[in-house]
Amino acid sequence: MLGPSSLSSLDPSGSQIDELSDGVKLTGGIIIDDVHSIRVLDPQITRTSEQLRTECSAYVEKIQKFDSMVSQHLDVISRLASEVNKYKISSIGCQNQLESISKQREAQRLQLQALILEKSMELERLKVQNLSLQKTESEQQDIISEILAHK
Repeated sequence: MLGPSSLSSLDPSGSQIDELSDGVKLTGGIIIDDVHSIRVLDPQITRTSEQLRTECSAYVEKIQKFDSMVSQHLDVISRLASEVNKYKISSIGCQNQLESISKQREAQRLQLQALILEKSMELERLKVQNLSLQKTESEQQDIISEILAHK
C-alpha cells in the first residue's frame, strides 16, 4: 500500500499532487484515500453518490409502499362498488316488484268495481222483478178473492 509520504516517488515528472482532506489526489484524477486505496473518483463525489443511492432506494421503497396502498385501496373500492352494484340491482328488482304489485292491485280494483257494478245492476233488475211479481201476486189475490166472493 502506498501512503501520502511515498507519493513523491510515484510522480517523477514533478506533476502537481494535491492534498485532500480524504486523501491525496494525483494528476489524471487518480486519488489515494485515507485507507491507502486507489480511487478514480473524488471521495466527496463517491459519498454524494452513495447518499444519492441511499435516498433513491428510500424513495423507491416509499413509492412501492404507496403503490401497495393504492392497490389495496383500489381492491377495497372495487369490492365496495361490487356490493353497491349488487344492492342497486336488488333495489331495482324490489322496485319493479312493487310496481308489478301496484299494477296487479289496480287491475284487481277495476275488476272488483266492474263486479260491484254488475251486481248492482242485477240487484236493481231483481228489485224490479220482485215488484212486478208482487203486483202480479196482488192481482192474482184480488182475482181469487173475487172468485171466492162470487161463489
